[in-house]
Amino acid sequence: MSEILCQSYELTCDRGQYSDAVLNELESQNAGQVEGIMGKVKQLKDMTIAIGDEIRESSALAEKMNDSFDNTRLRLRGTMNRMLVMAERTGVGWKVWLAFFAAVGFLFFYVWVF
Repeated sequence: MSEILCQSYELTCDRGQYSDAVLNELESQNAGQVEGIMGKVKQLKDMTIAIGDEIRESSALAEKMNDSFDNTRLRLRGTMNRMLVMAERTGVGWKVWLAFFAAVGFLFFYVWVF
């Protein structure tokens, strides 16, 4: 290998020893490759940081949505309970009210479509 390097640079080398020109050339190639690797490592670091930020933002959004759904569930439960109390006071069962609202909803849907 040393002979090939020495011959490719047309330098005379003793067996097992490289000339300063060959060593400098190898060192500059090594430095160029290290710079390329460092650039790729920086890109990976930046992408990792961006992924971490995205995960934190998504987690915060999911937590907000969970809280919002929980509040909505509580409101719907309260509304349903009030409707049941209203239905009991009027003497009409909740199934009749459900059928009434379904019929009104169907009527609105029918008018909207046709």
